[in-house]
Amino acid sequence: DADCAGDDDFDQDLDGYPRDLECDDLDATRFPDPSVLELWYDGRDDNCDGNDGDQDGDGYYIADYAFELPSAYLPGDCYDDVADIGLWVPLNGLPVFGPEAAYPAAPDTAYDGLDQDCAGGDDFDQDLDGFQTDAYRDSGGSFGDDCDDTLATTNPAATESWYDGVDADCAGDDDFDQDHDAYASDTDCDDTSASISPGALEACGNTVDEDCSGSDNDAGAVGCTPFYADSDGDGFGADASTCLCEAEAPYLGTSAGDCDDADASVNPDGTESCATVADDDCDGTTNAVGAVGCTTWYRDADGDSYGAAANQCSCEEDGDYSATNDDDCNDASSTVHPGRSESCNNIDDDCDSSIDEGLTVYYADDDGDTYGDDAASGGCAVTTGAVTNNDDCDDSSERVYPGAEELCDGEANDCATASTWTSADEDQTVSFVSTDDVWSDASTTFAAISSASTAVYVESGTYNFCAGTYYTRLVASADTTDIVGVYGADVTTLQNGATTGSVVSVTNGHVLLSGFTVTGGKGGSGYGGGIIGSVTGTSPSAAPHLEIEDCIVTGNTAPRGGGVSSYGHGWIKLVRTTVESNTATTDGGGIHANTGADVTLEDSFVQDNTATGDGGGIFLDDGTLTITRTDIVGNITGDDGGGVFIDTGTATCSAGGVNSNEATDHGGGVYLSNQSSTTATFTSVSCDFGTGGTDNVSNDVTVKTSGYQDYASYGATASFVCSNASGLCTP
Repeated sequence: DADCAGDDDFDQDLDGYPRDLECDDLDATRFPDPSVLELWYDGRDDNCDGNDGDQDGDGYYIADYAFELPSAYLPGDCYDDVADIGLWVPLNGLPVFGPEAAYPAAPDTAYDGLDQDCAGGDDFDQDLDGFQTDAYRDSGGSFGDDCDDTLATTNPAATESWYDGVDADCAGDDDFDQDHDAYASDTDCDDTSASISPGALEACGNTVDEDCSGSDNDAGAVGCTPFYADSDGDGFGADASTCLCEAEAPYLGTSAGDCDDADASVNPDGTESCATVADDDCDGTTNAVGAVGCTTWYRDADGDSYGAAANQCSCEEDGDYSATNDDDCNDASSTVHPGRSESCNNIDDDCDSSIDEGLTVYYADDDGDTYGDDAASGGCAVTTGAVTNNDDCDDSSERVYPGAEELCDGEANDCATASTWTSADEDQTVSFVSTDDVWSDASTTFAAISSASTAVYVESGTYNFCAGTYYTRLVASADTTDIVGVYGADVTTLQNGATTGSVVSVTNGHVLLSGFTVTGGKGGSGYGGGIIGSVTGTSPSAAPHLEIEDCIVTGNTAPRGGGVSSYGHGWIKLVRTTVESNTATTDGGGIHANTGADVTLEDSFVQDNTATGDGGGIFLDDGTLTITRTDIVGNITGDDGGGVFIDTGTATCSAGGVNSNEATDHGGGVYLSNQSSTTATFTSVSCDFGTGGTDNVSNDVTVKTSGYQDYASYGATASFVCSNASGLCTP
């Protein structure tokens, strides 16, 4: 104890262990004690037990130990660190083991995915043939394809040796079924061809026994031909047959249908003969059509012993084919045949190609014009209305027959002209239809009056005027008359050629005037240059006594009402009619109405008329004026009311128009007078008074009282009421 410290001279590091009992007497942290924590694999024996690299205590140091290996241990342990136990989990449900069971030369458990013997081989290829087993999943979760992992000679790359009971190539095939046709070699007559086996179909066209039956001519083979039992050798067999590749006794016939297989002369190719009792051609009858030695029989369907043209040649009668002649002209009736007496039935009873010969033939006359229908069949039996000719080309019209005079009815009346007839053939034709529907030609009545100096008085009924210009003056009085221009106003004109007088005058009666241009009228009586309608009495009748439809009233003059005048409680209705370019030397250039008149306009035009006095378009002196969907345009007056002048009465404009009219003084569109004892009113319901260049001149409306109330701008859709009682228009 050189330093007199009192220490153990054999315990230099003062750790309580002398040098001969510890592994490092210079380091007080190292001494023989199991409680000292060993830091493994660092080349330092911390607890002096002589072990730094064999943690699992199996006698083997870890394979990659970097320091000097103690002589008591062997190297190469592949599983030593107990902390790595999570990485050593066996696969496929095989037993779990600890690190002490893994070391070089340890027994290895195959297919658990762990290398217990530290050999480094494939744990899933025990026979080391390069193919993993198909019985266990590998570490990647996949099965291999080696069907026997104990034999290196058995794997998918091995060469198969057939019939030794071993599936050498692991193909899963039957080792006794080389051609893979599901038949083993002990039942397969050719185990090298999959197309030959007991289950294959026999096929014709070769010498191979495909189905191993011992024959290459099996019944029902693919591509076989039906062969029939043929005992008489005529090439036709009876019904018994089989399908073979080639004929084989007794199936030698190639066709069926032999009805007597004991007689070679009887078969479907045989020739039927009336001289034998056999069915020579096997068609099911011994009375075949066209048999050798046959007789021609004609069809007698009605059983009268007379045949029609249809026939057949057979050995004997056959059903309807029983007649020996073809003289019947109607084989559906037993009462029609040669030798019968002719009856009145519109039938050729005796087959002589004539019908009801020797009897009088009558034809229907449906329209009663004594001419029979040219398209109808005649008959000898007399019926009501029947005649003995069939010359009528239209039996639905009593006005159409040979020699009939031309009427204005839209038809070719004379049958001789029917094929070339046009509507132009009716030009300048006038027809009168009485109230009991009797037609007559009235053309001469109007043709004779070329200057219209004489009035024509019409009567109750209908006058049809076809296209043309008629210089006439029509007068109707207390009658109900329709005067119709059949082809319309564009081609049909009523014109006054005289120096005075209205073109159409109606007094008290009820007249429809339709489809005319009315022109040249001169109102000599002071009213209505073109048309005048008047009623004697105190009020209009219950219906329009003068209705003007689809007409053009133009180029007429009168002191009042240059175009149309309603005088003395007359009720006039104009529908789809144009009153234009007429002149009044005083009032009402287009229309004049007075004395309680009722004038209605629908879907019409009153335009470009002129009055020297008042009311260029219309002058309402006394009465009612109704304007519906009608335009009052372009009319001119030398005084007041270019479009409409209302002296006394009520006027209404609905969905029509009053524009582009002109008055020299007041009320270019409408003028209401100021008669002290009378009332003038005007109502506009969505009536067009124009805008800008189509405004009336001057002013749209003027109401006269003590002065003039002018209303200049009502616009295209105006609704308002004017009255001379208030002297105002509202709004």
